[in-house]
Amino acid sequence: YQRRVREAVVSTQSTGDDAVKRPISAIKPGSFAYFARGKNIAPGQKDGIADSGAKRQKLSKYDQHLKKFQYTEALDSVLETRQNAEVVVSVLQELFRRDAMKSVLSGRNEQTLAPILSFIVRNVTDPKHCTVLVDVAHILTDLYSSVLGMSPAIDNLFERLRRRLQWEIKAQEQYMKLQGAMECIFSASGLE
Repeated sequence: YQRRVREAVVSTQSTGDDAVKRPISAIKPGSFAYFARGKNIAPGQKDGIADSGAKRQKLSKYDQHLKKFQYTEALDSVLETRQNAEVVVSVLQELFRRDAMKSVLSGRNEQTLAPILSFIVRNVTDPKHCTVLVDVAHILTDLYSSVLGMSPAIDNLFERLRRRLQWEIKAQEQYMKLQGAMECIFSASGLE
């Protein structure tokens, strides 16, 4: 390929029949001929061709809001589009990473707080999302513990979250007991 380029001849002035031709090694950097030096050479079989007609993928609404630092709108849009749990948790992780979680969760009314709480109640026991959602639930209880009792819908969601977490703690305790018993059996039989 390089030999073919070196041997190529580039037309530097195209004024009809008087086109000046010189080898590519004689073209000076900074001139138009240097800029256009490979324009007339057809690509080889091993050369890659860039697809200039490819359209850019449009960002989702929550990505657009994150890009504009509109964190509250980003969280609301990802929750209202009913994305899968991985997408919502990744937005929550990004808000934690940007230290914006407390400001995003504060100052919410019943209509904007209910989707967050219901999402947490649904997914808090999933091991993939447990750590992030427990942190979000902790921030929510710190922010809204003083206003509990004013809205029955929000109180119901907090109660469901409490019961779900209690159930998960009991299940984890049972798993730990079972694991301890299995370790005793394995160590006694010498199967470690």
